[in-house]
Amino acid sequence: MSKGEFRVCDCCFLKIREFQSQSGTTQCSWNGLSPLADSAFLATFGFPDVQTPVVIVSCCYFPDCVPYYGHMYLTREHVCFFAYKSTLDPICIPYEDVAAVVKPEFYFINALQLKSSDRSWFFAEFNGHRDMAYSRLDQLLSAHRQQYKESDHTPESLKEMASQRRQSYLNSNQRKNIVVREDDDFVPLPPDETLSKMTKILDTELQSDVNQLYDSLFSDDHGHDFYERVMVSTKDMDISIGAWQPIAQCPADAMSSLCVSKERMTHFRKVESKHPPKVTFPGLPPYAECTRYQLCRHDQQPGARVWTRFVLAETLRMKKIPYADYFEIETRWVFTLDGNKFCHAEVGIIVHFIKSTWFNNQIISSTISESKEAFETWANAAVAELRQKGSVAAATPPKCTAATDKSFETKPTQRTSNAIASVTNSQPQHVATTSAMSSSVFNTIAQGVRQQPLWAFTIMICFYMLYSLHTVHSAMRLALQRSTQVEERLFQLTSATRTDEIEAVVATTLKQLQLCTSPRS
Repeated sequence: MSKGEFRVCDCCFLKIREFQSQSGTTQCSWNGLSPLADSAFLATFGFPDVQTPVVIVSCCYFPDCVPYYGHMYLTREHVCFFAYKSTLDPICIPYEDVAAVVKPEFYFINALQLKSSDRSWFFAEFNGHRDMAYSRLDQLLSAHRQQYKESDHTPESLKEMASQRRQSYLNSNQRKNIVVREDDDFVPLPPDETLSKMTKILDTELQSDVNQLYDSLFSDDHGHDFYERVMVSTKDMDISIGAWQPIAQCPADAMSSLCVSKERMTHFRKVESKHPPKVTFPGLPPYAECTRYQLCRHDQQPGARVWTRFVLAETLRMKKIPYADYFEIETRWVFTLDGNKFCHAEVGIIVHFIKSTWFNNQIISSTISESKEAFETWANAAVAELRQKGSVAAATPPKCTAATDKSFETKPTQRTSNAIASVTNSQPQHVATTSAMSSSVFNTIAQGVRQQPLWAFTIMICFYMLYSLHTVHSAMRLALQRSTQVEERLFQLTSATRTDEIEAVVATTLKQLQLCTSPRS
């Protein structure tokens, strides 16, 4: 095809030429070549026969700026992409790794973006089938998560999963020589069903029972100090951590904000702080005001004082940042007894929108991806704290009755300058519910600029043109004022000169008349 043959612009001409170059023919439509047969697909990706594609769409993958045309294959457990160009390796993304699916609302309006905890994949040019692909992918993701939720958690399977988690923890912490045989017959509780309605951002093992974990990380004594130290290390200011109080004193709006965690809680506390966002822009406030209400409850073994599960539901509201009144963030922490001295920690998150905005998808995906990293950092700090207190016996477990639960009674806290100084000199840690969520809006804007530099460049050009017009207008107004002043001055000078000339002419005329009228001698 020659340039101008179908009256296309330069951009479309280059796009068509690249598509024909990768497909190897000039006779195919925008739907591209025929997709791989089922047998070829299974052989290429090494899948069993049950993993045949459910949906196949033609699109292109953008690793950087150069597109790779091919087909997207949606199976029951993976998102796959196979390009026409052999230089690109086949892409296979398990559904477990997909944290968010976004439909960008910027330059590539016909695009899909898949995000995981550490990277993202950008697909575009679906030829009008973007919404269909998004709908099918969302259905497959929901079905995959529902299948995991409804799986038969038998005691044997629960014991096996708990054993694998404990061994993984010991291996990751270089403690392979420790053999935990007393936990072989321990049967943990089934997974928390409410977490399946949220996006899980943390799934880790901690070497501590639930009682000691609460005492070290969440209580009004040691837990208060731990939480405050981590917040100080993240440069939070104006920190206020309230004591645990009975749920009857909790404000009604705080309880109504919990859209997922609907079970009855026993205690609550209020946490306030000002957190500096990671990304700043001129004109935006340097701190985001964060208000969190944390509600909690616990389960324990019948006739015993050992906690089997501790649940903390949290709502986060922010002020003085863009779109702060558009959404709230709900977080659910679940700590389940996983052995004699082990605890299974899980955290889920969901964003509730009070008002609709064009940045809904960007806010959700940015919050989820950043929260994963922040909660992993929090988990590292928790592991260090629990390891340090491992030699100290846990406090006496409280009773189950909510009204007389002494573990939530207000205790005098020790907040000395030495504690703050020790935190300042230590390695900074991030508070998950502050660092990730309060900066999600700022990072959303920065992420949009990085993804769509053309739009950012266009906006900068527009601002530059407006500034130039304003400068020219100001210069012309100044020149007009000065020209008016010069004109007035010239008029004044001209008027004065004419008056002097008239007076001289009159004087000369009078002298001549006097000479004419005087008698001749």
